[in-house]
Amino acid sequence: MRFRKRLVTGIDLLAGVPILLLRHRRVFLAKFRRCLSLNADGLRDLVLWGREVLAFERRFSLVRYALWIVREQVGNRRLNPGPAGTVADVIVAVDGFIPRKQVEAADAEFLMITSPEATLADGAIVELAAAARRNNADLVYSDEDAMSKGLRTTPRFKPELSLDLLRTEDYIGPVFLVRAAAAKDAMRTSRENSGCSPFELLLGLIEARASIVRVARVLVHWHRPRIVALSEEQRCAILRRQATLPPGLLGEQFASRVDCLVSIIIPTKDRVDLLKPCLDSLFRSKSEIPFEVIILDNRSELEETRQWLKSAASMHSGVRIVPADFPFNWSRLNNLGVTYARGNLLLFLNNDIEAIRPGWIETLADVASRPDVGVVGPLLYFPDNTVQHAGVVVGLGGYIDHVYAGFPADATPSSLFVSPFARRNVLAVTGACQMVEKAKFDRVGGFDESLPICGDIGLSLALIDEGLVNVYEPDAVLIHHESASRPRVPIAPEEMAALEPLASRYLTAGDPYFNPNLSLSCRMPALGCPASAGVVH
Repeated sequence: MRFRKRLVTGIDLLAGVPILLLRHRRVFLAKFRRCLSLNADGLRDLVLWGREVLAFERRFSLVRYALWIVREQVGNRRLNPGPAGTVADVIVAVDGFIPRKQVEAADAEFLMITSPEATLADGAIVELAAAARRNNADLVYSDEDAMSKGLRTTPRFKPELSLDLLRTEDYIGPVFLVRAAAAKDAMRTSRENSGCSPFELLLGLIEARASIVRVARVLVHWHRPRIVALSEEQRCAILRRQATLPPGLLGEQFASRVDCLVSIIIPTKDRVDLLKPCLDSLFRSKSEIPFEVIILDNRSELEETRQWLKSAASMHSGVRIVPADFPFNWSRLNNLGVTYARGNLLLFLNNDIEAIRPGWIETLADVASRPDVGVVGPLLYFPDNTVQHAGVVVGLGGYIDHVYAGFPADATPSSLFVSPFARRNVLAVTGACQMVEKAKFDRVGGFDESLPICGDIGLSLALIDEGLVNVYEPDAVLIHHESASRPRVPIAPEEMAALEPLASRYLTAGDPYFNPNLSLSCRMPALGCPASAGVVH
């Protein structure tokens, strides 16, 4: 870092990086205002903070801070921690809202929105402002934790912007840095003339398709663990904007129950003991959406299998048997199945999947039919009631793997990462059960047959490249007798090479729907986990 030619003193160095940045014009990043939401109990800390600011601000006119106090109690209170004019003395009480007139009056580049229940880490504003400048972002948020008896606990490491997650969790939180011009524009769309809550401001920015960036560092310390589940007020705020918000934030149904047809494509080789329960569970589901079943017979050797397939086709009018007389290649098999499909939605299903409750086809179809979605996958459990699939992370286990695999269904997830029981966006979902619109499947050329095992990952990433998002949907739940029909095998080096063009940037920069503070060495979100035995599909 380069400073002015004058000598940096020992006192400067002891002050720390944030003060060094503030004291040297050439390296300071932006002018901004600090918008503090404090209750009466926090005024003492605010006075101390204000005095520290004024101590160097009288010597260096680099930054102007405005302190906006939004008290949740009724009444006004004025704070004057220093000489008039050095820190703005406008203090407004509007029942916890960000006051619109203060935002409109801002002439700084950024606003720092925070909470009465949170403390910012040293240098947090500087770091957030740097990220905003570097990425030309309109809003920047960070990871967080909580303080308990002086100790930092319950860290929460967040993904990048995930609209599907934000529909159920305020994971971004009420503490973020926002570009003042973008905040003014968003405020003008608020239904309240006086102002809005931080969540409504966030929705306004999303509605305007603003650029939102995550800083993967813990820069916010809550006084107690924060509740992230959406409040009723926040849900109503989403509904009020349903005509203009992106589909990921809405809970509406998108799949027509009349014009929709799901083509379920199941490759198999013998193993009637798996295929029969799979097929029986499909028809027990009693889906409101009609479906057809295309079974790809990949060189079954047993006469018993051939006889059963014939009987299944005669018993169910919606079942067709298609011979697939070539060596196993998952991608080629499913591409063949698509050529026989009549549906507008394609559901690729392993023969060792078993449906356990109704409604899952409709749930997946509603998500897959959204115009912004590429592929959607469900929550899959092992027979022992532990998680088999809760989304795929690129880079996990050294290459690609399932996060949360092995997590008990009745256990409480830690705060480290998003719960496996929350809908969120992901880079990829498993081909053991994934649904996609046929038009989108055709747009990317179907499965890449140079990926005999990882075609599901290839399809997922190809759809991302088309500007779509992929969704993990835990409201659809099935059992996966994983690899019971075929043994688990590591991803071959040649298949990794074939997947490289699609996966390389995520392997380098990280999976945006994961977090770089979390270990890539084990499937359970953790810090400093020992290396796993190997990558499997």
